Amino acid sequence: MKQRGLLICLIVLMLTTGVFAQDSTVGEDGVGDSLFPRLGNGGYDAQHYTIALETPVTENAITATMTLEAIATQDLTSFNLDFVGLNVDRVLVNGEEAAFERQGQELIITPATPLAKDDLFTVEIAYHGTPRAVISPMLGPMGWNYSRGSVYVAGEPEGAATWYPVNDHPLDKATYRFEITVPQGIEVAANGLLVETIENGDKVTYVFEVNQPMASYLATVNIDDFVIQESESASGIPIRNYIPEELLEYAHVFDRQGEMIEYFSTLFGEYPFDVYGAVVIDQFLGYALETQTMSLFGSDMLLGDPEQAERVVAHELSHQWFGDSVSLVDWSDIWLNEGFASYAEWLWAEYNGGEEALNEAVISNYQFMSGEAFLDYGYTEQEAIAQARQFGAPGEPTANELFNASVYLRGGLVLHALRLAVGDDEFFEILRTYAERFQYGNARTADFIALAEEISGRDLDKFFNEWLYEVDLPPIPELGLAPLGG
Repeated sequence: MKQRGLLICLIVLMLTTGVFAQDSTVGEDGVGDSLFPRLGNGGYDAQHYTIALETPVTENAITATMTLEAIATQDLTSFNLDFVGLNVDRVLVNGEEAAFERQGQELIITPATPLAKDDLFTVEIAYHGTPRAVISPMLGPMGWNYSRGSVYVAGEPEGAATWYPVNDHPLDKATYRFEITVPQGIEVAANGLLVETIENGDKVTYVFEVNQPMASYLATVNIDDFVIQESESASGIPIRNYIPEELLEYAHVFDRQGEMIEYFSTLFGEYPFDVYGAVVIDQFLGYALETQTMSLFGSDMLLGDPEQAERVVAHELSHQWFGDSVSLVDWSDIWLNEGFASYAEWLWAEYNGGEEALNEAVISNYQFMSGEAFLDYGYTEQEAIAQARQFGAPGEPTANELFNASVYLRGGLVLHALRLAVGDDEFFEILRTYAERFQYGNARTADFIALAEEISGRDLDKFFNEWLYEVDLPPIPELGLAPLGG
């Protein structure tokens, strides 16, 4: 028994002195996201990415170097970056050759000299190959997409790692510089400001800089024979749209971008970035994406209903405040992005058509989410209720249903119900304060609830629990709306 007691004491001593704590100097291979636990990595805080990338465009091939500046948040003998496919040629940490290995999506790096907590360090990774998109069950091919001599990048939620090594989670935002080299005669559209165009024989390098922190899934590079349309908003925000020549006649759907910037600035606070605009790819996407400072659209958006297209333009623009500037802590809080952007569509309807237009949007979306709309298609009331319940609650999406209707539409209804509960003055103060307090950072649902309670002076736990986490849709008595069977 004495030997056993001594052994236990020895083990405790070794644990407390770090003999068994070798993992304490190894960066975690995920940030612990509740839906995507392996996305992102621990042990460091990314500060800035420089991506120097060249492609011939005539084939799907890249040669690139990614340089990361980061701060160690713990002592590190090794750390990870997310990286899918492609061939790693060399890894340097602080200019020294570093060992590396690949395990699935993880690029595991062991620097020659261990890093101490709070060290500012650089990682330079040279790589090449044929980038391949990852297939999302929700949105299809995500990340680097190549087709017929053109490229687009749509990274939400896990596509960034298909084209550069990255700490791929919104919790670790950073500034960016893109140096993209293509053949002469081809245009590149990327995030941020175009600060330099360098011609070198039959090649040209476009240099873009993103001066405010950006989540990795919002990084985009698009390559095609674009026509560039430039303007600015009334307050001087530069706007640049990249449109394929064959779609120029439909580009009028972007005519009111400047007006939208000004209007949303009155509601949400000053536009948070240096520039805005859109890039259109000549392909059917079935979605649009709020890539930071320059939203991405497919040809289907331009060729569809113009009124619906304008709503989508408003939706993606509003994301620059909600989703891009204020980003998620955890992917389960996606309603903070999509519910806010859906409600911005309805606010744009109110701007154009007054309270009647707003109420029409709220009522039609409520009827859909409650199941009432299904009655028009021959469903019985019981079947319609069951159909509506399949959407679930917006505060608890699953990984495979990250972008379901509840996140968007019921998420928007949450905000309208809050507006009716606290009144316009306090409601818009909540939105402005939220956008300002968490600007360029991250927030979770609990942060928004606490802020709403702080500004309104009300206990809103019951309100948010019913709207965000209970399956059955609450009523909106001010509009005479109640769920089927309620």
